[in-house]
Amino acid sequence: MSDMSNIETTPPESSAAAPLIAFETLGVSEPIRRALAEMGFAGAFDVQAACIGPIMAGRDVLVQARTGSGKTAAFGIPLAERVIRASEPRVQALVLAPTRELALQVAEECARIGRYIGVKVVAIYGGAPMGAQIEAIRGGAQLAVGTPGRLLDHLRRGTLKLDAVRAVVLDECDEMLSRGFLEDITAILDKLPRERQTLLFSATLPADIQRIASRYLRDPSHVNLSRDYVSVDDIHHCF
Repeated sequence: MSDMSNIETTPPESSAAAPLIAFETLGVSEPIRRALAEMGFAGAFDVQAACIGPIMAGRDVLVQARTGSGKTAAFGIPLAERVIRASEPRVQALVLAPTRELALQVAEECARIGRYIGVKVVAIYGGAPMGAQIEAIRGGAQLAVGTPGRLLDHLRRGTLKLDAVRAVVLDECDEMLSRGFLEDITAILDKLPRERQTLLFSATLPADIQRIASRYLRDPSHVNLSRDYVSVDDIHHCF
């Protein structure tokens, strides 16, 4: 529970010309820095620089950041660095995503971030065989990334256990609500251990999301980088 009026405010997003911050200064270890360099990261983007410190310190965070701002690494790095213990072969962190495409994207990026410290990631989404997902969970997956509906399917079947989860991420939360996942989200959050870290990322913060934050986040650090824009306008996209 939290009083939204007491949330910290991080300064607005800096200009695109601002220099990137070195991951080493943010306390990121060498194996993860090596993985990030191989992924093409020259330094931390604004959302990563603003989020990594509070998350590594164990804070809940409420992040307003646009799609395409680099937010996956903003939570993927501290999950791999602080939350997940590679020696424990069970799910310790959970990421909820609105679509199978995003779940796959997040799972792949988090696996690349944690490749040199042995983080095992499973993507859980509808339209794919349950058996392969069950096998990956039983094989020692430590980070589960999935859509709310399929995650609930696993919970009802007893094939996914959440008792060891130390952190949960609600990624693109406004998009999940627009797809009608509010009931599924709250059902999943209510099954998690009370002593956990909750990280909420959203491009916008409508009333429903503020109510979720008030109910599930504890004294969160508030990072506002999107200024109510849904997508990043100053990045050139090509393929």
